[in-house]
Amino acid sequence: MSHESPSFATVLAERDHSGADLSGMSLGSTDLSGKCFKDADLSNAQLGRANLAGADLRNANLYQANLGAADLTGADLRYSDLRETNLTGANMMGADVRHALGLDQPFVIPVDNSISPHRTPDSEDFKKARLEGYDMVGHWAKSYTLLGKRMPIFEDTETWRELRNRFGELIFRNQEVFGHTRLVQQFSNFPRWVYLITAEGFEVIMRALGHQVEPLVDPD
Repeated sequence: MSHESPSFATVLAERDHSGADLSGMSLGSTDLSGKCFKDADLSNAQLGRANLAGADLRNANLYQANLGAADLTGADLRYSDLRETNLTGANMMGADVRHALGLDQPFVIPVDNSISPHRTPDSEDFKKARLEGYDMVGHWAKSYTLLGKRMPIFEDTETWRELRNRFGELIFRNQEVFGHTRLVQQFSNFPRWVYLITAEGFEVIMRALGHQVEPLVDPD
């Protein structure tokens, strides 16, 4: 395992950068998908709009790194240092952020549970969780309305933006909400993990955001 600072070209060409010193490196808008940055120092790195889908970032130091609008779908961020990390607009669908430090920045919760034009089968755990009342936040945003309104929360642009930007924060910082969530592998043949939430948990989130909601009922 090397702890030397690789060149920009090396980072793009090679897959394994475990323990590498990449602090302050400019890697914005690059394709780093599936690469291994386990134990790497990425503090103050510029990774805006980078493709980090499926990347291994376990125990990585991302202190004050810029990950704005980065694609972190399915990335493994367990035990990583996300303190003062810019995650604004980052897509973290299915990212595993258990035991990560920080997470006080907004990131994107996708509208639905599609990942590509070619849908892959749901895993048994995902189907079981849905039968037990858990579902994607986008599902509840389409099933609930703000009190007194007759449109899905999903169609209320301002409220939906607020919800998806703060969803991750509320999951990990609100114990009541966390008790209503479940982390499951979404697809049977694709390693993507998602956080599902119950209807009750969704209502708790909306109350935490200062909104009263009610189930959306189709007109007769």
